[in-house]
Amino acid sequence: MRMLLLISAFLAVAGTAADPVTAFSTSVTANGAAFAVSGVKVNLGDPRVALRVGIARDLVGHTEALGALAKRAGAVAAINGSFFDAYTRDALKNPDMSLISNGQLIFKSNIGSVLGFGADNRPAIFTPRYRLVGTLTHANGRAESWFAYWMNRKPTAATSVTLFTRHWGPTIDAAGGTLVVVREGVVADLTAATTAIPADGFIIQVRGEAGLLRRFQVGDRVAFAPETTYLGAGSGEGVREGLGAGPRVLMAGKPIFNPSSEGFSDPKILERAGARSAAGYTADRLLYLITVKSARVRDLGGILQALGCVEGMNLDGGASSGLWYRGQYLTAPGRDISNALLVMVK
Repeated sequence: MRMLLLISAFLAVAGTAADPVTAFSTSVTANGAAFAVSGVKVNLGDPRVALRVGIARDLVGHTEALGALAKRAGAVAAINGSFFDAYTRDALKNPDMSLISNGQLIFKSNIGSVLGFGADNRPAIFTPRYRLVGTLTHANGRAESWFAYWMNRKPTAATSVTLFTRHWGPTIDAAGGTLVVVREGVVADLTAATTAIPADGFIIQVRGEAGLLRRFQVGDRVAFAPETTYLGAGSGEGVREGLGAGPRVLMAGKPIFNPSSEGFSDPKILERAGARSAAGYTADRLLYLITVKSARVRDLGGILQALGCVEGMNLDGGASSGLWYRGQYLTAPGRDISNALLVMVK
């Protein structure tokens, strides 16, 4: 009987636990105008919550409906993520911003900022700049450096060096260059044939960099460690999931707007009003994911501030702007998207 009472008490407590992810709609005033906001509020201090960067079809460069991506991942909520090559006719559409998944950089950009989360859901917004560099150790012990321009990005120039992992797909072609195949930290092959990307390594596609290519020899030991510098406030140390976009719109509780410092020059970011998505968080670790039907990016800092946030960042907008919650759209995007921030509940 005592055991039954204990079980009943446990179930009663569990059944009344506050939902850590809730939807809301409200109107706020910022920059002298009223804005209708649709949003999802996430309690980052709840141990049941986990944040994850979702990649369309689980492959960098692809697109997928936001709702389909969220359902496939088992997410409770999702918001569209970084900018991408939405208007190219190519089936592959490169992201424009850096992406971090499971503690690893999977796409590198030199534009924008990153919204990141540590192992304990601790949020951070930071502006990283990455150099993709590594070392080679030859059989005679001599060491050399190597570099890549890009990571998991379809090359768009005749001269390029791109590092590909399984986040790109199962195979990669040489595209007129040479593939350096690295397995378990060792150069296993140099080939011009389409090759499977090793699950225990990566492939470096070298096009037009003959001097760099000559450094690689089969049997060389290979190390890879991106060098990271941070512009301004914030650091990505300890971040396990990170979604790039920007610009930052709220810092230390005050609205900011300096897109050129993060590499933005598009008038759609600088001045025009349109559908917008943004993310921000409060001092007590409540995460707000919001969409606004018509606003300028410069308005988002004031909107997030009105919701109680102290840090905030713009996400991709326009037809990409979308917010999904428990099986339905709060804001339906007008196109498939490249990546998203997913909210999971254990």
